[in-house]
Amino acid sequence: RATGPLELPDITGQAMISGGRVGVEAAGLEFGEAEGSFALADRTVTINALQGVFNGGRFSIGGMIDPFAFSRSKIDAHISRALLDPTQNISLEVSSDLDFRLSEEGVPALSGSVRLDGGELQKNFSLASVLQTFGEYFGRTVREASAGSSSLPAVDLDLKVTAPKNLFLVSNLFGAELKADLDVQG
Repeated sequence: RATGPLELPDITGQAMISGGRVGVEAAGLEFGEAEGSFALADRTVTINALQGVFNGGRFSIGGMIDPFAFSRSKIDAHISRALLDPTQNISLEVSSDLDFRLSEEGVPALSGSVRLDGGELQKNFSLASVLQTFGEYFGRTVREASAGSSSLPAVDLDLKVTAPKNLFLVSNLFGAELKADLDVQG
């Protein structure tokens, strides 16, 4: 049921998904076998354990979304062993437990853990391009490096990123198996 003005309607009711499927081919994202229910009230959507398949792995999402003030949303998302190919030369298997909500300071915050279960980065290097990249990187000021980030929404981060093993870098100069244990905060 929908009441109120068109620009800010008040929608109430229940919805269920069974066997849902959606994909975004350009981004390499595919969700399938989605099952879950939603409650719509007070201009918010409450997600009751939406789960299914995501890029060959499993996902589950729960929480509340405010489509008119997204920063007030509270979302818990779990992903297990999803395959991601963000670029042509990178392939990753990712698991995560993420939490999005307002922090105590009233700022949107993303926290949790991301585990790279495996992956491969393929890159051909030439000595000239490596030296040029280092020169460009270290030649910039901190102000120049951060100038492009102003278009991103203000979200506090508190993430633990790990890669226990099976993260491979393959190039024409060398090959390596990498591990990672990073704290991403800001």
